[in-house]
Amino acid sequence: MVVQFSVLGDSHIGASGSETIYRKVLKQAVRNSKFIIHGGDAIDSTTNPGEQEKIRRFQLFKTITKEYTGTYYYNIGNHDLFPYQGASDLFREHVANDFVSVVNLPGTQVKLVRLNNARGRFSLPSLSLVRMLHPSDYYIFDFHWPLYGGNLVQSFTNFDTDKIPQSHAMTREATQEFFNALRLSTLPRSHILAIFTHHAHKFVKKTCNFPNGYSNIKNFVCGCAGAHACPRPGYYQVFITRAGQNYDLFVQHIPLTR
Repeated sequence: MVVQFSVLGDSHIGASGSETIYRKVLKQAVRNSKFIIHGGDAIDSTTNPGEQEKIRRFQLFKTITKEYTGTYYYNIGNHDLFPYQGASDLFREHVANDFVSVVNLPGTQVKLVRLNNARGRFSLPSLSLVRMLHPSDYYIFDFHWPLYGGNLVQSFTNFDTDKIPQSHAMTREATQEFFNALRLSTLPRSHILAIFTHHAHKFVKKTCNFPNGYSNIKNFVCGCAGAHACPRPGYYQVFITRAGQNYDLFVQHIPLTR
C-alpha cells in the first residue's frame, strides 16, 4: 500500500503576488496526490486588514483551494486570527470550524491530528484532544508553530542554515505541555509517523528528541506556498507505506517550478 499526499501552508492570500504563487503551488502539488493538508496562514494580515477584507481573502483562499483539489484539511495560523492575534471566529465561519480534530486519512488507517497553536501555545481543546488519543492507532500531526527542539532552533535569524529562528518556534514550556499531554495518552513513540509544522517560511527536515521519551521523531517544518517573506515557495510530497501492520512515511521537499 502506498498513499501519496501533499503538505503545504503559509499561502498568505492578500500579500502581493501570493494568489499567483499559491495557484502554481497547488496545481503542482495535487498531481497524483490523494489529498492536501494546509497548515495555516491562509491569508496575510501584515497590514492589519479590516473585517470585510479578511472575509474576502478567506473566501478567495477557499475558492482557489477547491478549484484544484477536492479533499483538503485546513489548519489555523497566526495570520488567520481576527483581530490579528485575536479570536478565530472569521476563520471558523469562512474556512473551517473543525480544525482541532482527528480524522482518518483517505486510503489509510492512519489518523491526522490537527491542533491549534496559532498564538504560539496549544489551545486547551487541543491538549485535551491529545490526551484522548488511542495508543493503538497511528498518527500524523499538523499544527502551525514549530515545536522547540535543541537541534531545530537557533537564537538568531539565518535563512541559510538547516535551523529555524527561535522567534518562530514555540517555547520550551509550550512544547513540554504538548508532550505531557502525549504521555498521558500513553501513545507509543512508534505510533507517531511524523509531525508537520509551518510558520518559519523555510523547509527543514529533522529527527528530533523530545521530552517524556518521545525520541527520534520525524519533524518537518514546511515552507510557504505564497509570496510573504518567502524566498523559496514549495510543498512537501508525502508517501505513506504499509507492510503488514507496520507503517512508514517518506517525505520529499518539492520546490515550485516557475
